[in-house]
Amino acid sequence: MATQMELPFVTLDVFTSTRFKGNPLAVVTIPAGTKPYPTQEQKQIIAREFNLSETVFIHEEHPDVDSKDKSTRRIDIFITTAELPFAGHPTIGAAVSLLDKGITTLITKAGPIPLQQPEPNTIQAAIPFNVHLHKKTLSALSAGQPNFFAPGDLSVIPEIQAAELAAPIFSIVNGMAFILIELPTVELLSKVTGSAASFPVDQTLDPGWRGDSSGATTSCASARGRTPWPSARE
Repeated sequence: MATQMELPFVTLDVFTSTRFKGNPLAVVTIPAGTKPYPTQEQKQIIAREFNLSETVFIHEEHPDVDSKDKSTRRIDIFITTAELPFAGHPTIGAAVSLLDKGITTLITKAGPIPLQQPEPNTIQAAIPFNVHLHKKTLSALSAGQPNFFAPGDLSVIPEIQAAELAAPIFSIVNGMAFILIELPTVELLSKVTGSAASFPVDQTLDPGWRGDSSGATTSCASARGRTPWPSARE
């Protein structure tokens, strides 16, 4: 008979003091001594079952964290389809759920995050970042390979497609990369469709950089500033 795994969880509404507003989050605790320990696949299934934008797993013990350090917790952040090295509201939600445990540092795949509590029921987090502009663009993938992109990978509108191919690709931490597409007019921006799901961003990254989570943000530069049109793939 298979051993049943029971993991305690709570759901939180982050960035609000009003129930059922803000950004919902599932917080799952993996208690010390849990056996069998949840696998990557099982954590992904749990995140998909919650079906929220993110689910965070808090490890009471973890081999990458000194077991004698009672002020540190390792966390894993999942969306419904993949694990993320970092995301904002799961980090804040996890920190809030640990307020009464004296936790001062969260360890994420993107790095350690020191926490402070400047006042009751308030958390400040020093977010890790490692911004990097990659040398290649999507145009490098199609150079000499005119059929590299399949129908639907890029916009059928020539002006938008040209912007997609020439757009710079940035990483904000190792594991999260975004194509920053800029269009000349709001009219073109209104014609952007799709979610950039087919962009093979990981093939454009410099050596040593990962594209575990990637996406595209399209904006229009105008006299009044920038109008963003985000899309993402994780």
